[in-house]
Amino acid sequence: MAISGLHLSFVAGLSGWAVGALWRRVRWRGVEAPLVVPAQKMAVAGALCVAAAYAALAGFNVPVQRALWMLAVTAAALWSSRELARGHVLAWALGLVLLRDPWAVTAAGFWLSFGAVAAILFAASGVPRVRRTNDIDDIELSPEEVDPMREKEEPREASRPPRFYARFCAAFDYGRWRRAARSLWVRVGDGARVQWAVTLALAPLTAYWFMQIPLIGPLANAFAIPWVSLFVTPAVLAGVVLPAPLDAFALRAAHALIEMLAAALATLEGWPWAVLRLPQPGYWALGCAAVGVVWGLAPRGWPLRWLAPFTWLPLLVPAPSGPPPGAFRLSALDIGQGTSVLVETARHTLLFDAGPGPESTHAGERIVVPYLQAHGVMRLDALMVSHDDSDHSGGAQAVLDAVPVRQFVAGILPDHPLWASARRAGAETVQCAAGQRWEWDGVTFEVLWPNAGPLSGKPNTHCCVLRVSTAPGRGVAGGAVSALLAADIEASAERALVARDAGRLQAQVLVVPHHGSKTSSTEPFLDSVWPLVAIFQVGYLSRFNHPHPSVFARYASRHIILARSDADGAARVEAAPGALSVERFRDTQRRYWMDAGMDAGE
Repeated sequence: MAISGLHLSFVAGLSGWAVGALWRRVRWRGVEAPLVVPAQKMAVAGALCVAAAYAALAGFNVPVQRALWMLAVTAAALWSSRELARGHVLAWALGLVLLRDPWAVTAAGFWLSFGAVAAILFAASGVPRVRRTNDIDDIELSPEEVDPMREKEEPREASRPPRFYARFCAAFDYGRWRRAARSLWVRVGDGARVQWAVTLALAPLTAYWFMQIPLIGPLANAFAIPWVSLFVTPAVLAGVVLPAPLDAFALRAAHALIEMLAAALATLEGWPWAVLRLPQPGYWALGCAAVGVVWGLAPRGWPLRWLAPFTWLPLLVPAPSGPPPGAFRLSALDIGQGTSVLVETARHTLLFDAGPGPESTHAGERIVVPYLQAHGVMRLDALMVSHDDSDHSGGAQAVLDAVPVRQFVAGILPDHPLWASARRAGAETVQCAAGQRWEWDGVTFEVLWPNAGPLSGKPNTHCCVLRVSTAPGRGVAGGAVSALLAADIEASAERALVARDAGRLQAQVLVVPHHGSKTSSTEPFLDSVWPLVAIFQVGYLSRFNHPHPSVFARYASRHIILARSDADGAARVEAAPGALSVERFRDTQRRYWMDAGMDAGE
């Protein structure tokens, strides 16, 4: 649960009301306190002090800082008897947040918090501030209001209506209920307008930061925000203030309220159209969507407002990002100690292993699935799990839960629960075996290991080994380009592969076997593969000490281009007939705080 600026404002308003009410009743030597300092100023000062304490308790996250600084600027203006525009208050808060923490701009909460408030202020700028809530015909003036100088006539005791009858008539007064209904409708309209502005303004930012737009968000917020603000937050604050054992009752009540909210939100989340998933937009698409937001929220009368939705098309319909036909792209993700490699062709995708799962770093859920969604991979044509080591298969369940998979290929035992999970997800299940071969968009995929038949021995002895190759191109430099994904095979499997067909192992790109362990990458195997590029997927300061220094030196002595995830981050290879390029994250996305001494080539 996040502490938002709304909660801080709620606490500040409640404390300000209490301080102001108390100050109006204070006397000192016959002098009323409001005559010394106005109650309004004391209420704002008390609200600011309590809000600062609440912000410290909440950890000073960016939304809380924004609300606190806006309150501080407003309090300073009130105490100095100055008037500030609402936009100036937000601008002051923006400057003070960045002055305290310039790196706040890298947090999603910074953009979402300031973007939401800016959208509300901008949308409210075109709405009249004075509204007529009732028609003049509805106003009935009493004789005293028509003529204040008229003397009141005391009704006779016999003609005075009974008190209960007067109350009955007042309770069922049509004009009174009509005015109340109109007031309620105005408030609902204001809330809907604010929710619409926030939803529209934050949609591009949500797509950029979380690769999705929650279509159910307005409905969920209409229920969740009042629930948390009116019930959960007061219960938690009561638990903080009340002494034992009363605090336990308040906190249990807050917990029960949160459980009810979670159950309701889970029901909404289960609706098939609840979330629109999108690839992470580029800056051009994000800029077009931002123009559309300003255009759409502009005041009435703004020209051609109906054209605003068209600026969202680059965001909703992104350009295809796959390689051209006949080529493939290999992305070795930075997941720490483990393996996860995405292979893309023009219209197909294959994920080779899914990294660690809940038993370790949750990389499948935290890194692999978000990466797939951010890059527009909404479906996997194949998910290949090489073997049953947790750093390769642990994240497969998260992938099956988040992304539709057409075919599940694995080198795991028949009773492994992943088989049943894949079938429940609607995937075709196949045990990988040497000799399996298929072609996607002019790119050939071939399984080299293990041998067909029942699996035996420890998992590393029957890993799936996959070779991906382009077709030979035209011209002298148009030779085929291949990549070999060797999983965790060890020396015995390497010797068997070399003895079977050493020429079939030849590949320009090698995902190093067993993360560079000293039990693999034998000299005959490397001589047969003879790679130009070697990728080590290893964890930073891993307890396994991968890659082994002697193995790493073995690769370096062959003048191979080396990429290691602990030093270089993710590695991407673009392969086409006669062409090969390698990108390392620390090269393409270098920042000044990155240690240049961590480069793999040094």
